[in-house]
Amino acid sequence: YADAYAQRALMLNSYANNFAKGAPELASDRAEAMRFAQTAVRIAPKLGSGHAAVAQVYQSNLQITQAAREFERAVQLAPGDVEIVGRHVFLLLRLGKQAQALKEADRMIALDPLNHITYENRVSALYDVRRYQEGLDYAEKVQRDSPELFRAPWLIADCLLMLGQTREAWRQYGLLN
Repeated sequence: YADAYAQRALMLNSYANNFAKGAPELASDRAEAMRFAQTAVRIAPKLGSGHAAVAQVYQSNLQITQAAREFERAVQLAPGDVEIVGRHVFLLLRLGKQAQALKEADRMIALDPLNHITYENRVSALYDVRRYQEGLDYAEKVQRDSPELFRAPWLIADCLLMLGQTREAWRQYGLLN
């Protein structure tokens, strides 16, 4: 049940980050999420998802050194797991490792070319590194060539907004007809 513990840790951590009613509840829920994540690692030390869950909780607690170490371990154990690689991409971006993050985003697409999330993660990565035009161009190309592989019009809108194309951004957000 190690993977179930890892998934429970990720869900509780996400819930805490988004819906905690104050600092005490946030800290308590994150501590419980860490216990679940560490249980996953204890049950199956070579399961990448357990290490990724530990990393995610560390990242939420701004314990970046520990998060980076655990994500490295998770990716080493599960190099073909798109979800783990995707989570790692966003930590790499926050660490200023843009080239490595974009390389990993491209690797996600190679690993699972029929998964729309891989393409959306690449656009998000380009947005995060402030390459708005490149993100917009890439998103529009994917949307044009394979509409089923791009389901995040808000990413296009975000890029448009940052490029100063407010009216078109509003249209993408669904605020204008």
